[in-house]
Parts: sequence; structure tokens; C-alpha cells
Amino acid sequence: MKHHLAAILTATAAGLTLLATGGATAASAAPDPIQQKIDKVLAEHPGGTQTSKNTIAWQNGDVILTLAGQNAKGVQAAAAAPCPDGRFCLFNDANFGGDFVSFRDRLCDNRIINLPSFNFNDKTSSWANNTDFDVDVWSDIGAGGPRLFQMFTFTESAGLPKNLNDRASSLNCF
Repeated sequence: MKHHLAAILTATAAGLTLLATGGATAASAAPDPIQQKIDKVLAEHPGGTQTSKNTIAWQNGDVILTLAGQNAKGVQAAAAAPCPDGRFCLFNDANFGGDFVSFRDRLCDNRIINLPSFNFNDKTSSWANNTDFDVDVWSDIGAGGPRLFQMFTFTESAGLPKNLNDRASSLNCF
């Protein structure tokens, strides 16, 4: 009986030591993939601020990048937010899915917006324009190269043709 009790106490002590050192919690402390992506974007694109679990804002919220999560199978889920009124948005996936970047209409003073600054170079597959401004979309930074398409006021496209998909590098609106 003494040996049985000693074995139980030894096993209990070993289990408590394992818990105290974090061995049993290693699986639950797996890094959050969204936070890892946020950290990477912030490191590569200065000036942004994390504003929620899955968003980064630049220029006092005039530009917001919303990151979509992944389901248990590793498939990217929709960011689950429509393009807000007063903004124009570019989406990573067709049908307004995946990550998206939105721009406030007050940026429409004929300035050029370079998408690499916001981690969105060559990623656009659908778009929405919920502003009173037209937006030109260009293949190169600085409104260079050919104009790929125009986003007219209060219009959207659930998918771009193959020759335009994932090619946008800059915008200007007027």
C-alpha cells in the first residue's frame, strides 16, 4: 500500500511539474495566424496601426486593410464585411472575398495611391466603389503603365477578367 501511494504521489508531482513548466499548454499556445500576418504587414509597410484583431489602418483610418481568417482546413474565409459607404474597396478574391483594402472618399483629390504601400500590390480580383468619385486603376505604381479599368461611382465587379486579375498597382480618383 505504501508503494502504491508513493507511486501515485510521484506521478501527481510529475504532472504538476509538467503543468508548471508549460509542457501541457504548448499546443494551446500555438501562434495566431492572423496576428502573424498583421505583424508581417506592419513590419513591411510602416505607418500602419493595428485597429482590431484583423485590421490595420493607415493615414488616420483613410486606408484600412482587413485580413480574412482561415478555417480549420487552411482555406481562407471571407473577411465578412461589405465595402462601407463613402469608401472604395479592392478584394483579394472574386465575389468580394478574402482580404480587402478600403479607401475613404476624401482621398479623392486626384492623388495617386500606390497599392504596395498597403500590402495590396497585384492582388485585386473584385472591387466595389461606394463613393461619388470615379477611380482609375493602373497596372504600375505612380499611375503608370496602362489603365486597367475604371471603377465608376456606386458600382462593383464581383470578378475581373483573367487579363486584369491580380494586376492593379496604383489608383487615382477624381
